[in-house]
Order: sequence, then C-alpha cells, then structure tokens
Amino acid sequence: TFLHEVEETLAAITMAERLTPGASRINLIPTMPLHIAFWFGAKLGHSHARQISVHAIRERDGEPSYFPATSLRAVEHTVEPLILEPLRTISESPVAALALDLQGRGDQFFDQVVAACHQHRIGRLLPLRSPHSQLSPDEQTFTGVVEQTCRAWRDAPLPDASRTARHAIFLSGPVAISLTLGARLASNNHGRWTAFTLNQQTGEYEPFPPSPKNEHNQLE
Repeated sequence: TFLHEVEETLAAITMAERLTPGASRINLIPTMPLHIAFWFGAKLGHSHARQISVHAIRERDGEPSYFPATSLRAVEHTVEPLILEPLRTISESPVAALALDLQGRGDQFFDQVVAACHQHRIGRLLPLRSPHSQLSPDEQTFTGVVEQTCRAWRDAPLPDASRTARHAIFLSGPVAISLTLGARLASNNHGRWTAFTLNQQTGEYEPFPPSPKNEHNQLE
C-alpha cells in the first residue's frame, strides 16, 4: 500500500512540474514509515532536480500544524543539533551503517541497533544522537540534523572496502528527516542502501528493501 502511494506521489510531482514549470518550490508532506520514506527520498533525489520543501508536523496551542522543515537540496548550515559518537567496529564485515537516535533514547536505542547489526552482518556503525527526547520543531534544527548527518557520514574514517560495500541506516524521529536523508545519501545509488525502522510490536528492526528469502540476514 505504501509503495503504491509513493509511486502515485512521484507521478503527481512529475505532473505538477510539467503544469507549473515556473514554480519555485513544491511542498511535500510525507506520511509513511521511516524506512519507506528513506527509499522515497532516494527516488526523489535521483529523479527530481528542482527544489522540494519537505514539511513536518508540530503542535501550537494544542493544535497540530505543518511547517517547512527542510529541503532536498544541500545548503550551507553550521547548526549541529546532534552528538556524534566514535565509529564502532562490530565485526569484520565491510558493511557500514549510520544510526540516528533522534529521540534521546541512548543505550536503549543503540543496544537494539547493535543487536540488529550482528543479525544483519553489519561491521561498522556510526552513531549520532540527540541530547533531547524531541527535536525542536523548526527548520533550523531539522536542516541541521540532515546536514550534520551527511557531513558525519562523508568524513567518517571508514575503510575503502566499506565505502564500496552496501550501506545501512537505522532511523528514528521525524519522517521528514528520513525522507530528506534518503535524497541526500542514497539518490546516486539507492540500490546500495538498506533502511531500518523499529517494529514496535516485535521489538525488532525491519529492513527495506527486505532481505531476499535465500539471503536472510545478510547485507554483504
């Protein structure tokens, strides 16, 4: 169902671009699971060069409203809302992953991520975490998270084998950030990335794209 909605949204964006070629911005409000949003962002970043403004929800006076949270384009931004932790080596697998704790869960979040790394044969993990349980609902903070994460991944001391192997990302927090990170990190080669989100019912991280049945729990 979500994949069908993604394809319909892509078609709608393409039509809007054709009908209004002079428009300076297309506003997008994503409502989907985090790992689907990352994949959707990768497709948007690959196929749509014009600026898309991604909106997120916040509450004002007890009423929900949407605000322009960030853009798919790279921008100069020096705000760093997250704490970058040292790269962790989990195994000799060349697969490397990002882990974003955007809800301040700390060890509870990263213990589950490390367990998933063992399960899916991920060798190195770059953790970033928020010191707060909720990100400030404003464009400066959301864009800061995206830009800081992209810089951290680009500058991480990964071995050459990890740079050319498959990648993974463990997501949490706002869907707008997940979508934008997909566009920024995976648009050039979205087939190399696997996105994970926590299934609250099972307590396990689920990948997208899902692992083929004959290659269960293996990203290499």
